[in-house]
Amino acid sequence: EGHEARVTVLREALKRGIPKEEAARLLAQDFAEELKLAQQKAKATEDVAAARKKAFEDLQGEVERLRSKTLRLSEAEAKAEKLERLNADLWASAQELEQQQRRLTAELEKRDQLYAELDFDPNTTKVIHLTRGPSQWAQASSTQQATADSSSARTGDLERRQAERQLDRFKKATKKYVQEFREGIYGLLGWKLEMKAAGAHMRWHLSSRYEAGRELIFQLRPGTVGRQAEFDMLSTEWAEELSRDAQAMAYLEVYRSIPGFLAAVTADLLSRRTAPN
Repeated sequence: EGHEARVTVLREALKRGIPKEEAARLLAQDFAEELKLAQQKAKATEDVAAARKKAFEDLQGEVERLRSKTLRLSEAEAKAEKLERLNADLWASAQELEQQQRRLTAELEKRDQLYAELDFDPNTTKVIHLTRGPSQWAQASSTQQATADSSSARTGDLERRQAERQLDRFKKATKKYVQEFREGIYGLLGWKLEMKAAGAHMRWHLSSRYEAGRELIFQLRPGTVGRQAEFDMLSTEWAEELSRDAQAMAYLEVYRSIPGFLAAVTADLLSRRTAPN
């Protein structure tokens, strides 16, 4: 259509007596303008194509990042479940060890009191009747009582030493078990766990192997009727910083899962370490 229109214009110009050179110049000028418009349209089309290509590449990169993040979250959830089981085992073991220690301590205190109040026992002392006279009976009774007391004292002292050695072995075994358990938690899950007294409460201090010099502190809130005991995260510099991480805090505020929260923190710290500079 453009070509036919230019031919028509050229014919009309020749009819009006315009020289052929001028008509050819006008026609060439018209061609140049049309060519320029075509080039501009081609350039715009190329720009749009380049923008779409870049957007597609960015979208592919975002998909890959989301896929990698989803994989890390799956691994973090698996570690969180493992941490929950280990926490339950640690809690049950600690309760059992405390009960055993209280029982042994009570037995030692009871024996100490018994040995301190040791007195004549008619079940272990033979009674001599007055067939040999009062003085002879008194002397025999005194000898028998002294023998029984001495034997009971030696037996009680031996039992006491054995109980003390048993309690000492128990304390050493408990300390070794707790140390090995802490090392296992640190090696498997990346968290160092310490229990410290704060007045009448116990606080759990956690520090990550991927974030030296910082810690999170939790305190157990006793359960009530219809509500289980729960841990509360106390305010620390690191906790305040993590409170601005919506994704990590969702595990605490939405799912009520401290293991999930710790796993998310671990995954984030590890991704920062392994990310390329």
